[in-house]
Amino acid sequence: MAMKNAVEVVVDGRVYKISGYESQEYMHQIAVYINEKMTQCHNTENYRKQSSDQRQLMLSMNLADDYFKAKNQAERLTAELEKKERELYSVRHDLIEAQLEIENLKKEKKAGSGQNNRRNEQHEGKQNNAVNAANNGNQKNGNNTQR
Repeated sequence: MAMKNAVEVVVDGRVYKISGYESQEYMHQIAVYINEKMTQCHNTENYRKQSSDQRQLMLSMNLADDYFKAKNQAERLTAELEKKERELYSVRHDLIEAQLEIENLKKEKKAGSGQNNRRNEQHEGKQNNAVNAANNGNQKNGNNTQR
């Protein structure tokens, strides 16, 4: 288990010794934030006219307001991030499909060109056979005429 850290902070002009599992720097940041909120409240005329309990309630309400605004923003950003991740997933999926299609087309083209080469070879073979047959026929005719 983590050890507690103890630190002295000044809040509203008073020194408090507090402890917690967070770092001392973090606890100082919290104290600074509270002091800033208290200063904002003290600078409003109505706040100064209120009783101590009312001022404490107003400060608490302001802190809660900041918390809920930050929480709502975090939720909105999380929802936006999830939407972007879904869009990115869809784009990646489309990209993979396109890559597979390209690979299939390359294979088909390669297979097709192999068939074309075989067809060309067969065609050339038939032409060569025809030429050879014609030459053989000419040679036979030529040989017959020489006799």
